[in-house]
Amino acid sequence: MTLIPNRYILTMDAAFLLILVFIIVSTILLRLKLKRRIISTIERGDKKGARISTGLSDRTLYLFSEYVEKLSKLYGLNLPLLTGLDDIWMRKFKRSPGRKNLKRLLNYAPEKALFDVMRGVIQKPKLKKLFDEWVVESGEFLVLRKIALSGNGRQFDGKKALELFRDEIDSLTEMMNDSLWQCRFFAASILVHKGGDSHLRILYEAMHDSRDEIRKLLIELFNPGDRQLMYGNLKNIFLNDPVYSVRKAAKKRIDRDFTDLYSVDPGKLSTIQKLHLIELLNTDSKVDENIGLDCIREESSELKLYASRYLARTGTLDRLFLEADLGDMNNFNRAFSLLGTAVKFGVTDFLKALEKTDKVEPLLIASRFLKEEGDRSLITNLLAKAAAVYNGSPRDPYVEELYLNSLECACARGNDDALHLVGSELALNSCSGTIQRRIIPLLPERGDWIFIPVLITFLEDPKFQAREELMQTMLRFPPSMYVPELISVIRNDSYGYLIKTSSLQILGRLRDKSGIQYILENLPLLSLDDAAEYAGYLFENTPDFFNERAEFLLSSGDEKIRSRLIAALPREEILFFLEKILSFLSDSSPAVRIASVKAAVASGNSKALDECLPLLHDPLEKVRIESAKTIGRYGRKKGIEQLKDLLFDSSETAGVKKAVLAGLAYGGTEEAFRTLTEKLYENGELIEETINALCSFNNDLFIRKLFQFLVDAPPKVHPHFMKVLHRMGQKAEIIAEKILLEKESPLREYAVEFLDNSGLIETTARKLAHRDPEERYRAAEFLALVGSRKACRYLITAAKDPSKKVRIEVIKAVDRLQSVEGNMILEDLKEDPDRKVRRYTVWALERAAAREIK
Repeated sequence: MTLIPNRYILTMDAAFLLILVFIIVSTILLRLKLKRRIISTIERGDKKGARISTGLSDRTLYLFSEYVEKLSKLYGLNLPLLTGLDDIWMRKFKRSPGRKNLKRLLNYAPEKALFDVMRGVIQKPKLKKLFDEWVVESGEFLVLRKIALSGNGRQFDGKKALELFRDEIDSLTEMMNDSLWQCRFFAASILVHKGGDSHLRILYEAMHDSRDEIRKLLIELFNPGDRQLMYGNLKNIFLNDPVYSVRKAAKKRIDRDFTDLYSVDPGKLSTIQKLHLIELLNTDSKVDENIGLDCIREESSELKLYASRYLARTGTLDRLFLEADLGDMNNFNRAFSLLGTAVKFGVTDFLKALEKTDKVEPLLIASRFLKEEGDRSLITNLLAKAAAVYNGSPRDPYVEELYLNSLECACARGNDDALHLVGSELALNSCSGTIQRRIIPLLPERGDWIFIPVLITFLEDPKFQAREELMQTMLRFPPSMYVPELISVIRNDSYGYLIKTSSLQILGRLRDKSGIQYILENLPLLSLDDAAEYAGYLFENTPDFFNERAEFLLSSGDEKIRSRLIAALPREEILFFLEKILSFLSDSSPAVRIASVKAAVASGNSKALDECLPLLHDPLEKVRIESAKTIGRYGRKKGIEQLKDLLFDSSETAGVKKAVLAGLAYGGTEEAFRTLTEKLYENGELIEETINALCSFNNDLFIRKLFQFLVDAPPKVHPHFMKVLHRMGQKAEIIAEKILLEKESPLREYAVEFLDNSGLIETTARKLAHRDPEERYRAAEFLALVGSRKACRYLITAAKDPSKKVRIEVIKAVDRLQSVEGNMILEDLKEDPDRKVRRYTVWALERAAAREIK
C-alpha cells in the first residue's frame, strides 16, 4: 500500500522537472531569438531609430524587460524604445502606477512618458519622491515645459497637480506667456485652481487666448471673486467668440452660475452677435422663444436661417403648424408666413407633425409647401387626409384648396402610392370641372400605367368637360398604351359624336403617318368647324404622301368625307387643290358647297373670291349665311365692299341681306362696322337685325365709337344706337363709367343718359344699404359721378350715413349741384313722393343757401 503514493510522488516530481526544463529551455531560446534580432539590426546599420520586430507577444516581451534593459546597456541602444517595450510599460503604468515602470519610463522614454508619469504621480503621491529624484539626477531644465509638451494639450486634474507643483508657481506663471499653446494650456490648467488675486489678471487675459482649448478651460473652471466681471467676460465671449464650442461653453457657464445676472437686448446687438445669440438660445425658455420669433422676421437671410433652426428645435414651428386657425385669419397668416420663412431655408421637419392631425389648417399649410419642399413620403398621407376631408364634409374654399394642392403635390413629388391615390380621386370626382382642368394636365408621365385607364374612362364619359386638357395629357403618354382603345371607340356605334371626335382628334394630334388613311376616312365624325380646326396639326408631319391620299378621297363620291377633308385642308394644300375645290362650289351637297367656299375664300385668291359670290344667293339659307360669314372674315376689303353693295341694293331680297348682316358681324372689321352704322342711318328695313349685328362689335374701341355716333345722330337714329349699347350690357357700362371720369368729354351726357336707362343706377343704389361702409362709399361715389336726377334722388338719401366717407361724398355731390341745372334737380326733388327724399332735399337747399350767405 505504501508503494502507490511513493510512485505517484515520483511521477509528479518527474513531470515538474520536465516542465521546469521546458520553461528554462524556452526562455533561453526566446532570449537567443531576441538577441539575434537585435544583433541583426545592428549589423545592418539600422541601430539609429529602426524599429526592431522581436516576434514576441507583448506579454512575453514584458517578461523580458530586465533582459532588454541589460542588452540596452551592453549595446548602448535604447532597445525599449526600438522594440516598443516602452509602450507596454506605459500601458501597465497607466493601469497601475508603480515604482519599477516609473523608473523605466523616465530612463528610456521621458519625452513620451513625462505627462503620463505626472498623472501617475498625482494618482499615487508616494511616487513623488522618486519623480523628484529623477528630476535632480537627470538635470532636466524646464521640466514642467517638457511635461506640458509631452501631454500635447491633454486634460488632467489640475487641482491635484497644483499640490505636486506648488513650489513651481513662478515657472507656471512664466509658462502662461509661452509661444507654444500646450505649455499655456498646462499652466492654466493648474493656476486656475490657485486662490488669491495674484494671477487673476493673467487668467482673465487667458480667457481670450488664441487657442480655443485654453478659452474653454478657463470658461469652465475659472472662479474669481468678482461675479460681475466674470459674467461680463462670459457674455462677451458668448456673443463674440468665433468658435462655436467656446461660445457654447460660455453660455453653459452663464446658465449654470449667472442666471441672476443674465440679460440680453437683441435690439442692441450686431447681426453677427444675433447669430451667435440665436445658436445658443435655450429651447425651454419663452423669453428666448420670443427672441427667435423676432429674429425670423428680420431682413437678414442669415438671421432667418438661424432663427428657423432654433424654432424647429424648440418645437415652436410644430406648435404654429398644428395650432393654425382659419377662424383667426391674422393668426393663420402669421403662422403661414413664419413657417414659409423656415421652409425657404430648408427647415421643413415640422411638416412631419401632419401625421398627428386631421385639422384642415395644418393640412392646408402642408399642401402649400409640399409642392416643392419637404419629405416626399408625407405626400401620400397628406392626400389621404385631404381626400377624407373633401369627400366627407361640406365644401368651402379652404377645403377645395387643400384637396387640389394635395393632388398637385402628389403629381409633382409623390411616390407610386400617392399616384395610385390620385388616380382613385380623379375617378371619384370625375364630374368636377375644376379638378379636371387643374389636375389632369399635371399627371406625370411616370404614372402612365396608373392614369391611362382612368383617362380612357373620362374619354368615354359624355359628361366629362375638360376634353382639351384630357387630350393634351394623353398625348404625353406612350401612344401604344391607348391607341388600340381609341380605334375601338371610333368603330363602336354605341359611342356618341363627342366621344368619337375626341378619340379622332387625339389620333390626329399624334402626327403618326401610319394612321393617316384611317384618320382621313373618319373625318366625317367631325363637324365642318371642328374639321377646320383640325387642320392646324393633322398634316404637320405628313406632307410627303398627303396629296396622293387627299386626291383619292376628294374624287370619291362620299359627300361627308369630301366636305370634312376640304374643311381640314391646311392653307398650302388648299392652293394645290384650288381648281378642284372651285368645281365643288356647285356640288349638290350643301356641306360640300359650304366647305368649298370656306376653303376658296381662305386661300386669298381674288379669282376664287369672285367665284364664291354666287353662293350668297344659294337656295339654302345656311349656305348663304356661311358663305357671307366666310367672305366677311377672310374676304378682305374687296369682300366687304361686295357685301356692302348687296346690303344697300334695293332690288336685293331680305334673305340675302340677312346673310350679309351675319357676314359683316362675323367679320368684325372696321369696314364692316362702318357699313352696319350706315345701315342704321338708312333707318329702313332690317333695323333689328342690324342692331343685333352691331352688338358683336363689343370691344372698347367700337363701344366708344358708338357713344361718339350719339353726338350727331338724328332723333330717329339716336334710339337705335342707344339700343345697341343697352344690348351690350356690362361692357358698355364699363366704357360709360370711364367716360364719366373724363370731365371735359363731349360724350359725358350720353354716358349719363345710357346709365340712367341701363338699370345700373338702381343696382348701385341698393348698395347704399350695404353693411360694409366701403361698399356704401363706392356706391355713393359712383352715383355722385353720374349726377343725374335719378342718381341724386338715391344719393341724397345717404346724407345721414354713419360713415363719414359716405357723407362727404354726398356733400361733394350736393355742392356740385350748385348750378342752374343742379338747382332744378333739387327743386324737382322737393316734390318727390318719398318723404325721406323730400326731407334731405330741404337739407341740401338749406346748405346751398348757407353757402350763398357766406
